[in-house]
Amino acid sequence: MTKIFKCFKINNINGLYPAQKNIKTEGFMAEKEQFKLLYNLNISIETAAYLDVGREWEKMVESFAYYRLYYVRSGSGKIVLTNKTIELEEGYMYFIPAFSILGGTCNSLGHYFIHMIPDATTAHLLKILALKEKCPLEKPIADYLFTTIAQNSKKDTLMHAFSADSALKFLLSRLIDENASLSANEFDTRRFLPVLEYIEQNITEKIRVSDLAELIYLDEGYFSNLFKATFGVSVKQYIMDKKIERAKTMLIADTPTSIVAETLNFYDTASFSNYFKKKTGLTPKEFHFKSD
Repeated sequence: MTKIFKCFKINNINGLYPAQKNIKTEGFMAEKEQFKLLYNLNISIETAAYLDVGREWEKMVESFAYYRLYYVRSGSGKIVLTNKTIELEEGYMYFIPAFSILGGTCNSLGHYFIHMIPDATTAHLLKILALKEKCPLEKPIADYLFTTIAQNSKKDTLMHAFSADSALKFLLSRLIDENASLSANEFDTRRFLPVLEYIEQNITEKIRVSDLAELIYLDEGYFSNLFKATFGVSVKQYIMDKKIERAKTMLIADTPTSIVAETLNFYDTASFSNYFKKKTGLTPKEFHFKSD
């Protein structure tokens, strides 16, 4: 049965952060790029909770469209994937891609789980990041971070959303393999990092594709084709998706719809409202009411 969460204390905040390592500049730059990619992830948390399960878990573990994080707090088990079987060990966190689980077995397993649904661009970035399959994680840290996500992910306020997102990205950062080099077909994603940062920092401005192409010294047509091939969406659609992300943040902060539309350079309030509903299924007013 699903447990009610309790608050856990962390006595040593330094335990939250990986130990510093002496690494070469080249390795540092690769890791820095990985964290930049991590910053650009847009992930919707479908479910986050703690569960104690037994043999009935076999009927509960199915292949779905969401990515998963598991943390085993007690007991053990197995997850059967399309290409391998993973032994679940106490004290370890596991990253499971979407549509990869065939089944699971256990006698007794106490675990946190997070079901995540990334947008198209984020799904691509997750492949680029090539996160480790598992990593050790101290129980007090796991208790704190997974509980933070579970308690905040379904509360539509800016503070709660930020808390859940920050905790999730910290967990994912622990799965980054600092020793892994990005493969050849991932070079295109790396070269787009200045573009992603520029869009994030200037989302309230009118962003021209030609200006983005100039950032990485590419012809506009070639840039547009390469961006879509790399991220699965056009550059204009990516910008619009980022505008909707920013609009949600502004609406949660009680910014009037007209100001949101003007700030994000929509033609007028009506065009913004129509596009927002098309992307979210809610009008700005309905979204704001839901977030109160």
